[in-house]
Amino acid sequence: MSKGTRSSTWLQLMAGLCILGLVLLLTACGEHPAAVSQIKATPQASATPNPDAHIAPAFIDDKTGPGSRAVPQFAYDRQHNTLVLFGGKSFNGYLQDTWTWDGQAWTQQHPATSPGPILGASMAYNDATGLVVLFGGSPIFGSATTDTWTWDGRTWTQMHPSIAPPPRRDATLVYDAAIRQLVLFGGYGTDTKSPLNDTWTWDGQAWTQQHPATSPSARLNASMAYDAAMRTVVLFGGDDMGAPIPLLNDTWTWDGTTWTQQHPVTSPEVRFTNDGTLYGAYSSPSAMVLDEASQQVILTLAGGENSDKQKIQVSWAWNGRTWTQQSIQHLPEQKMYLFYSAEQKTVYAFGTSITMSTFNDSLWRWNGKTWQSPTV
Repeated sequence: MSKGTRSSTWLQLMAGLCILGLVLLLTACGEHPAAVSQIKATPQASATPNPDAHIAPAFIDDKTGPGSRAVPQFAYDRQHNTLVLFGGKSFNGYLQDTWTWDGQAWTQQHPATSPGPILGASMAYNDATGLVVLFGGSPIFGSATTDTWTWDGRTWTQMHPSIAPPPRRDATLVYDAAIRQLVLFGGYGTDTKSPLNDTWTWDGQAWTQQHPATSPSARLNASMAYDAAMRTVVLFGGDDMGAPIPLLNDTWTWDGTTWTQQHPVTSPEVRFTNDGTLYGAYSSPSAMVLDEASQQVILTLAGGENSDKQKIQVSWAWNGRTWTQQSIQHLPEQKMYLFYSAEQKTVYAFGTSITMSTFNDSLWRWNGKTWQSPTV
């Protein structure tokens, strides 16, 4: 074999190993391999990406910020007007650090106690108690947990309720202002092939299982947000781990007693085809938030065009009856974690994109119509 042939073969081998490594990393972070299928759909609106909509992100400085990572847990702490970030996964392994962002800068916290390194935990702010609550997740080695922790702005405290939801990860947790309790839905537990569809509430001291007359089907990573205008929790989509494609695009509302399926005239698109566009596969429980300034629920789904490999963010608004598409933008994100800053009266998103060598983290601001860099 000639020297040129050996060099070519070596380069091909290294390229293949890099691609394999990325696939394994995405799998470890909870992603499913893309499948080719028709969607499980209600009527939906098609989207035509705008090639001129690409804008540059405001990347977080790894020297002063939390550093590159995937799938961290987020919650906005209204008591202290800060975004709380916990853990995640870097190329060096699972993390268990806590950071806060005050709208200007990141600060690493050094709590006296802390949850261990976990992935897939559910985290939300409880406005009734002024505490951030973290539940479940999977440690580095072992199955999902039933642990409940609270963050008071200084340290984490493990709670020990007498009753707790069964072990799970990738469930969705949101504050229901109408009943002044947190609502937990779905996820998956010890059986990683069977998602859950149970509903639990947290009053600050105890978990209570609810027994609604109707419920969404079993799923994980559904998006949920509180709709203040309708005084209901809104749930959209998720992953039912079904074959051949595990994506849903149904809409449900929770009134404190039961779930009701909604049948909007238009619904966000969730599809994947060989020559089409993928929306929703990289969505997360934090991909939906109430924009308190406009009193609309904002949902953002991620995707990519096969033709040029550009990432696409498609944003929608829920008005209590139907979904309306707001924007289609070429943003370099595979996940966006939405939160509303009560102090700045603005919706922000923490975005994560994955390259062959690093996780890139960025911040975005919602101006009511599109996503912009916070520096704009």
